[in-house]
Amino acid sequence: MMNLESLIRDANPAPHASIPGPDSLEARRTLGNLTADCRTVDGANHRLSLKRRTLWTVAAAAAVAIAAVVTPLVADQSTNSPAHSATRIPTAVSETWRLAGYITQPGLQVSSGSTSLSTSQQSTTQLACPTVTTCYSDGTNLPSLHQNSQSVITVTHDGGATWHQVLSPGHDVYFFGFTCPAPSTCMVAGAVPNTKTVPSLYTTTDGGQSWTTEPMPGNDTSAVVLSCATISDCVVLENVPAGGDNIEGVAYLTSDGGHIWTNSALPKSFMAGGSADPGLQCFADGRCIATGNEATATRAQQTVAMIYSTDYGATWEVGTLPPAAPSISASGLMSCADDEHCVSIESAQNGNRGITTSGVLVTNDGGETWSSFPVTDLKSANASTPMSFDSISCSNASHCWASGQMYESLCQGSCPYVPDRGVLMATVNGGQTWSTVPLPAPPSQTLQYEEIFPVSCIAEANCFAVGSLNTTQSAAQAGTPLVGQNVLLTNGD
Repeated sequence: MMNLESLIRDANPAPHASIPGPDSLEARRTLGNLTADCRTVDGANHRLSLKRRTLWTVAAAAAVAIAAVVTPLVADQSTNSPAHSATRIPTAVSETWRLAGYITQPGLQVSSGSTSLSTSQQSTTQLACPTVTTCYSDGTNLPSLHQNSQSVITVTHDGGATWHQVLSPGHDVYFFGFTCPAPSTCMVAGAVPNTKTVPSLYTTTDGGQSWTTEPMPGNDTSAVVLSCATISDCVVLENVPAGGDNIEGVAYLTSDGGHIWTNSALPKSFMAGGSADPGLQCFADGRCIATGNEATATRAQQTVAMIYSTDYGATWEVGTLPPAAPSISASGLMSCADDEHCVSIESAQNGNRGITTSGVLVTNDGGETWSSFPVTDLKSANASTPMSFDSISCSNASHCWASGQMYESLCQGSCPYVPDRGVLMATVNGGQTWSTVPLPAPPSQTLQYEEIFPVSCIAEANCFAVGSLNTTQSAAQAGTPLVGQNVLLTNGD
């Protein structure tokens, strides 16, 4: 069994990097044995992109054995920015991004051997940067092609130049809701799906050097959404079974760092999102703001719902949405710059099974009322290559960044497979309009950004984002061995 997402997405490092691996002939033979037809990979790639929006679905998919996961790329992408009608961002935003370091080095080396692969993390799912030099990242590590994937946490204390694996609790654990209430204190929820075990709260108070574990309330059938306002006060949202096929949202809260938990009821019919990006944010004054769905009989008819609390999650109220609030079939992405200002990007599933933006909601009063803005800037100029956003981070009430990818092929095998392209967008007016952010040149001409995910901002000129590198068409045609890397990008010094 192996991690499908890691193997499909991780492809080709910089040739000049010190990367051990088999010779090209052996690699090509291995790839030949693993090659699937265009239909299989094209469909799998976009299904995985959709599943990434709900991490628990990714966790379940990672447990499925696969027989064919890699195919040569047959179309080159010579540019890094999507074809988009938006104007360049104003100079008020730092538009110069650079590569800060490698999260995965050397990356996943496709090989027929059984030797453990020299890497730390192939697929990044969360990024939390409490300072301009310290970032925590979690994802999955595939020790070898013949072993199960492992969930790991890595940390950098030098702005991304070097990374160290600091936690690997086991291949069955998946992490959710990374939150850092202090520079050296971070919490993350971890759970093993479908094992009838309770989730665990992993906590570090020394910058990742050591971790403690406390049992959490909840079950193992849905992802938890976690936010800690202080090193003691944390809130968890989860969807739990409510009889039959029904589910309901519930909140759990602790005031002693996770030793003792109590529960509170969420507004009726509210369902927590369980998104990779924070769908819940709590602040030291006791205010919590959350985005999710209004449960309906048909998931395709579900609409966005916003709730808020002023007492650390003990009681909740429903936020007022404008009449034109978007309907969605996937959870929204939300980032709050402070306890009053939040921006949420809502998404819907299009006819080709891709996830595309359906609306932007903004609050300036802590989630009590929301305004809606058009999404013209967050849509591709070409309907056949839609854009999907997986992460958002706001450094202040005006400046936010959103990251994701552009689907280059939704033809499900009826045309040559084309890898996706990473997208990074910015707003300088609180989400009303958005513009494309130029990406730094990849470390090699054989590479392209397949996805930018996730993004985390400490200040306007101190943002970090993870770039997933993949091979270009020319490199694949030349028989370059497929190796994967995640790199850290930044617009800071």
